[in-house]
Amino acid sequence: MVTKSYFFFSNSISHSKIKSFEGSTDNVLFNGKGRLEFKDGSVYEGEFENNKMHGYGKIFFKDGSIYQGNFKNNLRDGTGISRSKDGSQQRVVYQKGKFKEVYAEDYTFYWKNTVEGAFEVRAANSSEAANIFNSLSKEELLDKSKLSADIKKMKLTDVSVFVEEGTA
Repeated sequence: MVTKSYFFFSNSISHSKIKSFEGSTDNVLFNGKGRLEFKDGSVYEGEFENNKMHGYGKIFFKDGSIYQGNFKNNLRDGTGISRSKDGSQQRVVYQKGKFKEVYAEDYTFYWKNTVEGAFEVRAANSSEAANIFNSLSKEELLDKSKLSADIKKMKLTDVSVFVEEGTA
């Protein structure tokens, strides 16, 4: 580990704003993982490449907010998580240091709806009623049943049979 109190960092982060650096160096340049403290109290912990915040890292701002995500050439670039000082957070996208959008994905939800209805059959016994019931197609059953939902908006995938003795 190397600790330095000053160095040339880049045009976008001047050495006058930097308090200290701890981390990996390669040929006097910061490369690899490190911790950079700014004089204003902000701290960056993450990856460096050629003296620049580059790769994945976290920056803790002096106001208590945090950005955790991707950096490129000292700028937030790509996806990350932005946490405000009150603890709320959102996934965000930056492009060359400028906020682009709140990160969003498309989701598909699969759900199943069970339709229940009543179908009345007049028969001499439950076996005859079940035979009549079972002879109907799913579509015929739905057309002749009393349903609580709009069937035109549903797709029927299965039917279960319940027979009550003595209702005829």
